[in-house]
Parts: sequence; C-alpha cells; structure tokens
Amino acid sequence: MVISEKKDPFNYRLWLKGEADGSYKVNRIDLPKGKVDTSFLVDWYADTLVIKYEPGTAKKGRLTIRYSF
Repeated sequence: MVISEKKDPFNYRLWLKGEADGSYKVNRIDLPKGKVDTSFLVDWYADTLVIKYEPGTAKKGRLTIRYSF
C-alpha cells in the first residue's frame, strides 16, 4: 500500500515487466501468460494507492512492478 499526499483525483504510471506461466491481474488489469513489458497511466480517486496482484492461473514467474505519481 502506498500513501499519497494528494487530496484530489490524480493519475499514476504503473510499469510491469517480467513473465509468468499463466494469466494474472495487477489492479484489475488482465495480463496473459508469457512476457510482459508495458506501462499504464491510471486514474486514482483516493488518498491511499493500492497495487494489488492476483495470480490467476500463474504458478511460476517473476514480475517487477514500478509506479510513479
């Protein structure tokens, strides 16, 4: 969990890089098995930024998650 000092709606950049043997989700973004090297600009409307990983069918892999406001 990341606490932001911003009080109004804002956006942040989310970078994902890695690979997995199955599908998974990061903040409700569906990602397929295989390699990923992408970024998203996401709107956010709360003081607390939560980055949530859900494994889906992925059992093995590696993933680097970076973010910036």
